[in-house]
Amino acid sequence: MDLPLASENAVFENEKCRRSAAASTLARVSGLTLSSPRNARDTVETDTPGSPERDRYIFRDGKGPNGDQPPTNWENHFGGPAWTRVPDGQWYLHMFTKEQPDWNWNNREVRDDFLTTLRFWLDHGADGFRVDVAHGLAKDLDRDDLDDYVLWCTSDQPDDGTHPVIDRDEVHEIYHEWRKVFNEYNPPAFAVAEAWVQPNRQYLYASPDDLGQIFNFEFAKKDWIRDAMHQAIEEGIASAERSGSSATWVMSNHDVVHHATRYGLPQVPTSEYHQLAKDWVLRDGTTYPLDKELGTKRARAAVLMEMALPGSAYVYQGEELGLFEVADIPWDRVEDPSGHRTSQAASTKGRDGCRVPLPWKQRGCAESCRPVRRVWHRRLLRLLPYDSRRRYPCRRAASAAAQVVQGFRR
Repeated sequence: MDLPLASENAVFENEKCRRSAAASTLARVSGLTLSSPRNARDTVETDTPGSPERDRYIFRDGKGPNGDQPPTNWENHFGGPAWTRVPDGQWYLHMFTKEQPDWNWNNREVRDDFLTTLRFWLDHGADGFRVDVAHGLAKDLDRDDLDDYVLWCTSDQPDDGTHPVIDRDEVHEIYHEWRKVFNEYNPPAFAVAEAWVQPNRQYLYASPDDLGQIFNFEFAKKDWIRDAMHQAIEEGIASAERSGSSATWVMSNHDVVHHATRYGLPQVPTSEYHQLAKDWVLRDGTTYPLDKELGTKRARAAVLMEMALPGSAYVYQGEELGLFEVADIPWDRVEDPSGHRTSQAASTKGRDGCRVPLPWKQRGCAESCRPVRRVWHRRLLRLLPYDSRRRYPCRRAASAAAQVVQGFRR
């Protein structure tokens, strides 16, 4: 039976595989959005302002004489307003889509419900959690300067925990509670933070009494520029030493352009990370020349270096095949909400290009997809299914990754 290679959000059709995945994969937990069938629309239709149910989320009265203006001028991550009005006139906050209302983490019921959810998955055999948008749980909305900030992470965001919604110090009070739950298990559960924060703030998420690890996105942000990459490595190791955890290394994920493509494009320093690659995708891959052969060579060299660095290496789907970004997806086929809710001509096309399904046949594969890769792909798949005799399938995945790297050298 052919099985799809699991991505971060993979869904297995086969029941046996689904049970195995639940027992072995790194579960994904979002501290921002709903995890139960009861959604915001259900809440606002049945509950009233000031009710306990509505207090689970972040509702505010609007501005203006009739409250018909949103509480702040914020735009959400995917484009469009960050506040949605309900029939009784109040507005609720959603840092992402309107179907994803933010939790109110000052509500004790919300915190306790998440502790219950963590225990549920750990009791069912999950080894740990990838915490989505780990920097965005705690918020301070009782201040007058909210319109001076934006909801998305920027290179110049505060590095002292004072941003109203990003990387606040109070978020670690939440994770300290989670850590107590993790430590109830033997061995303790594992967690890694997806937190786009300043380098000098990474250690807070990776400390032993917090989540324990954080993705080193500073490494992923760098192009094939020696000094920039060297700086990211030094900062990553220093941050790990400061937190008492292991360093992490990641070059691609579901939010950025595949690094084989980035490394094959002109290497020009920009004010924001991957700015040139994002523009290349926005223009359907027509603005700058892409040297696939050079990108492949650099990607091979980068993964060899990455696997030699101390700590943990995270491999995103497609890296083991050296896949390139798919830039020419027609606009009417784009699914990423950020591509539809921002100005197509001047903003972003979205992240669909790094999320396309893996090629299972050599026909139609990129030029760099050699037949030998199918062999290494099959070897990787044989190592992925969960082995009930071992609690840590991640060790087998690490071995598989090492074999893939060895295969690329031939």
